[in-house]
Amino acid sequence: SNVRFYAHRIRQLSELRGMLDTAYELQQRVHADDADPEVIASWLDARREQLAHKSISPARLAKAVAMEVLEELDKPADTRRGVLTGIPAIDNVLGALLPGEVTLIAARPGVGKTSLATQIAVHTAEHKRPVLYASLEMTDRELVQRMLCAAAGVNGIRIRTRRFDSADRLRLVEAAGQIATLPLWLWSPPSTTLSRLRGPPQRGPKIQQGESTPLNRFSKVVFAAPFVALSFTPLAA
Repeated sequence: SNVRFYAHRIRQLSELRGMLDTAYELQQRVHADDADPEVIASWLDARREQLAHKSISPARLAKAVAMEVLEELDKPADTRRGVLTGIPAIDNVLGALLPGEVTLIAARPGVGKTSLATQIAVHTAEHKRPVLYASLEMTDRELVQRMLCAAAGVNGIRIRTRRFDSADRLRLVEAAGQIATLPLWLWSPPSTTLSRLRGPPQRGPKIQQGESTPLNRFSKVVFAAPFVALSFTPLAA
């Protein structure tokens, strides 16, 4: 028992030392001539997450882990961990996008990164998994316009140039009715980071009054120029 007590105490002291180092570095960053509150807040969130995950996981028997894997395989496809993109060519290569992973979609401008991320977000929401789509490049109106055009099969250029006809508008109205039923939230902050989105709710988006979905129930789809980052979290029970 004494060995366990001292081991626990050493671990506590190590964590406290990490917090002390963080406080000292925070003070230096705040007093720097080029201090930026947003940059400091992002660094602090990342540091907080690092401290929270610093604890050492206990050793486990392979037998116990194997039983968990088998139990996971026995679950129906829709309840397993991870999210499929809905695009067979991608799913056949990558498989499910698993919790804790960050998948980057990187390419030159204008080749469809945002369109691909939007398609994945809508597909995920259609399967009743709440989605938070955070865009640093486009407003929520622009994102929804893209979603409507994709769902309605209307060329986006026709909307931007106001050259759509009554048939186009009818299809857009029908598409809007479909999107209105999805658990899909859009957020267009002036700046953010992946660690802030995955951090405490007070640094994330504020959900409109009347919406009760907590942040830890989102399958998060995060957009950050010049790449797209997809980060999925397991839904709370």
